[in-house]
Amino acid sequence: MSLWGWLFRRHQREQELDEEVQAHLRMAAQERMEQGETAEQARAAAVREFGNVSLVKEVTRDVWGFRWLETLLQDLRYGLRQLSRNPGFTAVAVLTLALGIGATTAIFSLVDAVLLKMLPVQEPEELYRLTSVSIKGRANDYFSYSTFKLLEANNQSLSGVIAFRPMENVDFVVNGNAELARAQAVSGSYFTTLGVKPVLGRTITAEDDARGASPVATISYGYWTARFSRNPSVAGARITLNGAAFTVIGVTPPEFFGLEPGESVDVSIPLASLPVAQPQFAATGTPYFLEIVSSVSPGATVTGVPPSQVKAGGGGAAGSEPVTSPPPG
Repeated sequence: MSLWGWLFRRHQREQELDEEVQAHLRMAAQERMEQGETAEQARAAAVREFGNVSLVKEVTRDVWGFRWLETLLQDLRYGLRQLSRNPGFTAVAVLTLALGIGATTAIFSLVDAVLLKMLPVQEPEELYRLTSVSIKGRANDYFSYSTFKLLEANNQSLSGVIAFRPMENVDFVVNGNAELARAQAVSGSYFTTLGVKPVLGRTITAEDDARGASPVATISYGYWTARFSRNPSVAGARITLNGAAFTVIGVTPPEFFGLEPGESVDVSIPLASLPVAQPQFAATGTPYFLEIVSSVSPGATVTGVPPSQVKAGGGGAAGSEPVTSPPPG
């Protein structure tokens, strides 16, 4: 019998089973009455021969199947009755379950973003995050701008080198409405090397990352949806980051979230515009401020690190000691 039939014909099947058992007992008693026994004696003898009526019904239900579902429903009814008798305990139990499920979901989301999800770029298995190691063996994940330009100019074994600077939250103003946005400054090779194509407009190029270029920015698909209602004329819109004016030139695809594990970038600007958006950063002259990711040419090897796919900001490679230099601008 199918589950559908069991659910909607359960009471009918129970009634039919009871009628069959009673009919069998009546027939057995009738035979004994024809042999001269009284009605009471015949009924008692028929029941003895038939055996335990409840046990026979249980065996028959097991043959029908879905016995486990009936037991589950009985347990649920019993549990609900017990919980209704103690509402305080019920509230605590429900709250505990909710917190447990929420925590489990949050942990899985983090693990999925950091360890499981592949970077939404072309050939992510060829990407390596560079780490410099000093003579004393100390590792550093940040490089100077001059080191990045040196790697970019001498990349015979690399098909591409990109640099970016996470800016955390910045003051974002559009159409007079202010809020915080997560931003980053990227090199002109960032989007082309990663193979990220815009859904609208264009992405940042080397020309945008040159000295004297007009400040421009790309926004994420999620930010385009939330702040611009997917307005197709967003390209050319004027926005303000930390008080500096920028022009929106494009929208990145919905699956692209950046290269930082567990983070999502709302706005990207060229590295050359970093002193404009963060003047206090330029004033400090911080030498090591860039994260560098390289794309290895097919067939090439990386010293110190076996080729392996980089997931959501994973991986690493041995690099040279960065050279001290001021930020671009």
